[in-house]
Amino acid sequence: MTLKTDPFADLADFAPKPKPAVAPKPAPIPVAPAPALVNEAAGLTILAEKHGFSINNLEEQRRTFRGRRSSRAPKTMPITMRVRVADWNRFQEFCELNEYTVAEGFELLARMIPQAEGPPK
Repeated sequence: MTLKTDPFADLADFAPKPKPAVAPKPAPIPVAPAPALVNEAAGLTILAEKHGFSINNLEEQRRTFRGRRSSRAPKTMPITMRVRVADWNRFQEFCELNEYTVAEGFELLARMIPQAEGPPK
């Protein structure tokens, strides 16, 4: 039978990592002063192009949007109704069994109502 020794029993092996040698900083590249230009925006554009960049934050044209989109579904109106709990439970069960939303179930129910011919005389 061999005995396992604890690899972390002796903490003498642990030591902080040596710091990496710091490379000397390169000498700064001398930059010629930019010529004074009358139009600052034109000067920045020229300077950017000289160094391979392009300035694309000039004035933007206003985007025009189309008119409002029309809804595919008919308009809805939020209302509060007072119904008997038993009737609502029956209606909700009907909608769940037929996989209708409440709006679809109510639409089906409303289609079953016969059209009125006009006000009673």
